[in-house]
Amino acid sequence: MAQPSKFDRAEAEKDLLKILADPDITIKCNGKATLCHKHILCRRSDWFAKAITSGFLESSSPVIELKEESDELAVRRMLEFCYSLDYSAPEGVELLVHVQMVRLADKYFVHGLVAFATDRFQTALKAASQADLAAAVEDVYATRSSAVHDLRGSIVDHVLSNEKYLGLPNADFDQLLCNVPELAVDLSRTQYNIIHSLLRSNTTIHTRGGRGRGGGRGGRMLEQGWGRDRTAVSASQH
Repeated sequence: MAQPSKFDRAEAEKDLLKILADPDITIKCNGKATLCHKHILCRRSDWFAKAITSGFLESSSPVIELKEESDELAVRRMLEFCYSLDYSAPEGVELLVHVQMVRLADKYFVHGLVAFATDRFQTALKAASQADLAAAVEDVYATRSSAVHDLRGSIVDHVLSNEKYLGLPNADFDQLLCNVPELAVDLSRTQYNIIHSLLRSNTTIHTRGGRGRGGGRGGRMLEQGWGRDRTAVSASQH
């Protein structure tokens, strides 16, 4: 007979709501305030943990103002992730939102957010319009962040796997390459590496095929040639 569960979900949810009903820190950005909880921010972000435990905050009404940030919605999405391990991304600006999240996660050391936002960026790329892609490209290549820099690889892979960008005449994409020459450089280098790898693999296959007896068609052709040469040399000696 199965033992009754000792976990009271209703009671646990009630306790959680009670905790969340008592925020103890305010995060400000661009004049907008968001009420939060120190223990949640400390667990999700090394940056907030250091800021909160540094001793510089006023105990009566602790406030952290993110003066370097100008997009309060992006900051709120970051804080949303700290609570729910997810964030909202309005349709039409999904790629830009994911880029913002990668940048903020990298800057504020938010655990798990870089990987989560990168995955969502890669998924959104598959359904993105060319206009959305262009906006994302300009944002990614203009942002100096190591984590955002890694998104360039996803963009290059997406472009190379879609014929409409490079395989067919596309004036708008050509203009994008002019506007963001670093993308053109990345595409050229990636294409070179692919071609170089294929040529090297092909050379290796032919080389292996010509070694010793039974080395495939290449080996048999070389053996036949050597045989004819030996016969000709022997005849000339006689």
